[in-house]
Amino acid sequence: MNLFSGLTDILRVLEDYYRHEACYICNNHPIKIDYTEDEILYRPLCAECFAILPWRLTVNSVLRFIETDDNFEFSSLVCLYYRGIVRTLIRKYKFYQERNLSKLWGFIAALTCAGYRKALSSGNIAPVSSDMLHIDAVSFLPLHPARKLERSYDQAELLAIACAEYLQIPCLSTLKRQRETQRQSSLQSRSERYNNIKSAFVADDSVLIKGKNILLLDDVLSTGASLSAGVKALYDAGAYGVLALALASNLSARELHFVGKIGNKI
Repeated sequence: MNLFSGLTDILRVLEDYYRHEACYICNNHPIKIDYTEDEILYRPLCAECFAILPWRLTVNSVLRFIETDDNFEFSSLVCLYYRGIVRTLIRKYKFYQERNLSKLWGFIAALTCAGYRKALSSGNIAPVSSDMLHIDAVSFLPLHPARKLERSYDQAELLAIACAEYLQIPCLSTLKRQRETQRQSSLQSRSERYNNIKSAFVADDSVLIKGKNILLLDDVLSTGASLSAGVKALYDAGAYGVLALALASNLSARELHFVGKIGNKI
């Protein structure tokens, strides 16, 4: 690490420290609430920004993506539409070193998960095989080491760490990439994306995975190929259950299914 990059990292840490009291979208003060079993202590965005985000899970329904391939089925919850400010901030987070945004996305993921589990426990959702009330750990789809070195951080890992802190459960590095793949965003067709990512993930340590219920996070769900590969790898390593969750997607209502009522807000 050269002196310039070292100073840059220090400045990013300082910026993150001084910004943590401000809304990560508009820089107003965030909402803080008392902690209860069903609430989250610190919100990294203000009420106004929270209200205008293009939510997909707050329209009185749980939104579920279901993919069936080679007799394998998995489902993924989806939080937001991938458009406007969401698209801008996710791109800043992934490609422009805005790693402090992990707190915002971790909050969104944790809030969505908490709302989903509340709806499931109250009987408002018709459950499918991948549904689960109890989650042992949060995990993520890791970058290849070469890509992580190029970017200097793994945005999926930071997202999972932040989400786990909000949910107050462990964050586990359960998967590794056994080969470098093309960027999924560079591929257009569904088949290209599935072939590109197929068998790319393997368990990092099956002892950490066996018998556990795992929340597996991703940022943008386009075809479900990456999450499908990660979920398969976790089940192959002995996971008891895997619940996938994507921050955002622009898939149409024909591909995303509303399942059950969850109230006017999470």
